[in-house]
Amino acid sequence: MTRGRWVRRFASRNGLLLGLVAAVALAAAALAAALLSGSRPPAGRGGPTLYTPDRARYPTASANYTWTVRLAQSRSANGRIIAAHDNGLNYGTDGSSEPLGIHLYRSDDDGQTWSDLPILADARHGWQLYQPALLELPISIGDGANILPAGTILLSALALGPAPHGLPSPFGAELEVYASADLGATWTYISPCDSIPDSIQVFGAGLWEPTLSLDRANRLICFFSDERFGKSTGGPDGTGHVSQSISHRVSADGGRTWGSEVFDVAVGDGTQRPGMPQVIRLPDGMFMMVYEVCGQPDCQVRFRMSADGAGWGAETDLGTSIASSDGMQPGHTPYVTWSPAGGPNGVLFVSSMHVSNGYGAKQPESGRVIFTNTNLGRGTWTRVAAPLTIGFGTGECPGWRQALEVSRSGTALLQLAPVALNHGSACEIRFATGAIGG
Repeated sequence: MTRGRWVRRFASRNGLLLGLVAAVALAAAALAAALLSGSRPPAGRGGPTLYTPDRARYPTASANYTWTVRLAQSRSANGRIIAAHDNGLNYGTDGSSEPLGIHLYRSDDDGQTWSDLPILADARHGWQLYQPALLELPISIGDGANILPAGTILLSALALGPAPHGLPSPFGAELEVYASADLGATWTYISPCDSIPDSIQVFGAGLWEPTLSLDRANRLICFFSDERFGKSTGGPDGTGHVSQSISHRVSADGGRTWGSEVFDVAVGDGTQRPGMPQVIRLPDGMFMMVYEVCGQPDCQVRFRMSADGAGWGAETDLGTSIASSDGMQPGHTPYVTWSPAGGPNGVLFVSSMHVSNGYGAKQPESGRVIFTNTNLGRGTWTRVAAPLTIGFGTGECPGWRQALEVSRSGTALLQLAPVALNHGSACEIRFATGAIGG
């Protein structure tokens, strides 16, 4: 979730979703409704546990922010799933915080069982790592001695500096990129795609949520959320006071160096806060970016399309809302994946923390459904039962970035998510699988 849940919430603007539902969209919605077979999971069904924090030893420990990648360029390991999560925002100057790194796992049976991989710690500063994202390279990238071969696993993460005693905010941040040539067993630090000096307080002027993608020219792109313009009188390209933008930088040499910041979604009204970008490539060759927009009711989830994965149109365009025919919308912390099952265009799945109406009122379905679309994002979306039921507690971590992964056979959907631990303020990571094509 965009820093609003870490630091402050911004007033949402009421809006009304208008749209016409064509017959073809209705047919697609009906098909999508059948994709996850079986009834909705009963309340409290949380699935098996992947990770539970040791709160007896570390009273402030938690878990958060899941991500997965299925290997396809790794020979005998093809089909393996690599999963990652962090420990949530976990500062404890009194020694109560768990040492923070990125927790990593592997599964060779479509997520039914998992084995631990070594925890990734910050190799550059010894800072705390958060918000992991994974990418397996489908081709070799880089140049000269800096070639990263196909099958290399890349991981981006936010590294935050220490919080001085008595202050609630860390100082310094880097969006770090790592590479693994041995299926996640070891990692090599490559570079930061952006950074904030350790003399600057991060909350309210930070960098967040880095993710990686390749564009059509096979250049490495680092997408991220940027609120450094939030306290300035001017923003990107003269847009005025930008509370937060979605931005990216491009690397043509495998992540060794990065180009200038490019603003993808940035509205200069001091209120809109687009963030948490994730980019996937669709079967028609288009690139889809899914993200939240805090400043819209319940941080509505929206999307943009790009022909080349680098140019996303007018930066002041907040994008297209995801909505069902009855006006329900996903809100907060989206994650998107695509499956070839379900028709000629396959199926898009989007998870989110909340379900709300067009005015931001949270619905009882929150934590129980996933939004699907069988027309590459066009038209209306359908809510279907999620494999995992999110248990909400008193904290903010439940449902914060729920990873989705389609099975090798295309017949099942795996979901990993932070779920409230004992209905309290902390979270543990749970997982579950639901059938596709009932």
